[in-house]
Amino acid sequence: MKEFGPRLRRLREERGISQTELARLLSIDYMQVYRYEKGQNLPSVETAIRLAHILQVSTDELLTGSERSGPPAIKSIKLFETLRTLENLPKEKQELALQILDSVIVRHELEAIAGSFHRRSSR
Repeated sequence: MKEFGPRLRRLREERGISQTELARLLSIDYMQVYRYEKGQNLPSVETAIRLAHILQVSTDELLTGSERSGPPAIKSIKLFETLRTLENLPKEKQELALQILDSVIVRHELEAIAGSFHRRSSR
């Protein structure tokens, strides 16, 4: 478990979450998160479960570093929370949200293609 602290820090940073934000999500003092990451303390079982949920990893991965199989984690906590909220909406509202997201993605891809075309034509 001596690698728990650095692993927690890496997972937290990969998701763009500050120690303060993680502490808020866990309803604990940010200094406790600091102590976890420095290896001075270990979380309780309940806190470890909540940490794994927030960081979108299994408790096994969080505690031992063993990789999980399955879909990749969403790095943005805000996006993850929004998608979790959308999952609880009625199917027709989920479909509407997916159509909107798809249109944003298509627009981004078209803008990238247009930008690439513009750069080539200006040579």
